[in-house]
Amino acid sequence: AQLGNRIQHGMHAYTPNEIKKVKAASDTFRANPAFKTDEAILNLGIGEALVSFIDEKGVPSMVEKTFILPPESNMEALSPFIIKQISANDSLAMKYDTVINRESAAEMLAAKYQEEARAKQEEAESLIAAKEAEAQARQEALIAQKEQAKREKEEERQRRARERQIESFTRSVTNTFGREITKKATRTLFGILKK
Repeated sequence: AQLGNRIQHGMHAYTPNEIKKVKAASDTFRANPAFKTDEAILNLGIGEALVSFIDEKGVPSMVEKTFILPPESNMEALSPFIIKQISANDSLAMKYDTVINRESAAEMLAAKYQEEARAKQEEAESLIAAKEAEAQARQEALIAQKEQAKREKEEERQRRARERQIESFTRSVTNTFGREITKKATRTLFGILKK
């Protein structure tokens, strides 16, 4: 059995399948000996319904025919004056009259996205700075290497110049010394020959 408050408006049934649906709907109500539920469903007019409600013990009441009253509310938009009047008499007015602008999920996600974008940008900038520093270090190392090669070349040039000077000096001394020896030897030889 299906328990709960039930309201059934009129149904039309012309085919065997539709009649089965009316019978299925009528079987969900607790029977009333005053009328047949399935026939009542088929004969309900506009604003009429079959109803069954749960009593205080949880037992569904017998199905009854009833009229449904149309809404009596005003469908116009309320004026600001009436809204103030209603809210002033409401016990929750103090709570809901205070405007609280809480951070929304969209704002939190936007902040998170901005933070992630900022972190990615900082990481990219850091990577670029590291690459630039590496390129600068390579450039400085290359300049230092060229300067070292230039110094070594200059030192080599100076060493060769010194060697040439020493060689020239040695040759000059050797030549001078050789000439002197040759002169002395020639004199000595001629002196011996004269005797």
